[in-house]
Amino acid sequence: AVEYLIHAGHRKVGALLKFDDGQGHLRYAGYLDTCRKAGIPAGDSGIVWLDTEGEQHLHDYRERILRNFKECTAVFCYNDKIAFQLEVLLKEEGIRVPEDISIIGHDGSYVGEITEPGLTTVSIRPYAVGRACFNVLHDCLTDKRTTKKAVVTPEVLKRGSVKAR
Repeated sequence: AVEYLIHAGHRKVGALLKFDDGQGHLRYAGYLDTCRKAGIPAGDSGIVWLDTEGEQHLHDYRERILRNFKECTAVFCYNDKIAFQLEVLLKEEGIRVPEDISIIGHDGSYVGEITEPGLTTVSIRPYAVGRACFNVLHDCLTDKRTTKKAVVTPEVLKRGSVKAR
């Protein structure tokens, strides 16, 4: 997701992440690594951390979000639900998506299809993951010596919430 934003010309990328699950920390590590490799700044000033309760009440984080993302041209969100809520919050503040700030989610959920503009998101491709798991399991059951692994590449579903800079 962050790589997609960087390729779109964004050099000030923020992140809206959850801290109370392992996935949030893995996505943060990926965010930092991708920014570092691209030579763009990343760190505390462009990050907003939420817990599961905060995910349900994003508006409670309004001031922190507006302050931390003030200089950002794009924001990477933990999931599509949070990205949708961020888009609503920004619109309430008169901040236009994607004209003023781009947003990208993660999950490839239906939420990205019902937002206006449509939410650009990273799909984990659940059917491809299921198919790959089945194939590995089948190979393990038919050949006990197999060490086969599967890698499924995520896919960016390009919709309207990211604007090239």
